[in-house]
Amino acid sequence: MGGAQDTIQMTGTVIIVDEGMRRINMRDDAGTVRDLTIETTDELTRDGQIIMLREIRPGDRVQVSFTGTADNIDVQKVMVMPSTAAGDVETSTVTPNAPASTLP
Repeated sequence: MGGAQDTIQMTGTVIIVDEGMRRINMRDDAGTVRDLTIETTDELTRDGQIIMLREIRPGDRVQVSFTGTADNIDVQKVMVMPSTAAGDVETSTVTPNAPASTLP
């Protein structure tokens, strides 16, 4: 069968964006880390607006539309999803607290 491949979607969280290599490293909702190559023809959006790869940040929740297989992903579209309170917690920076012995 030589027909067109179905488009598949996966959702996850961006770990690393490498603009020079045009790659996104993300962890999908199943916990698998995926290394995605982003072509200049792939559609990148946030809030329905076209964006540049450099506007995607670690911690962003994304929905990726692709063809191919889990081992050979051909990205078609990356949609940055609206942030939520839970997403904000995931991307916050943790700073060490004072030792408990110094608290009154």
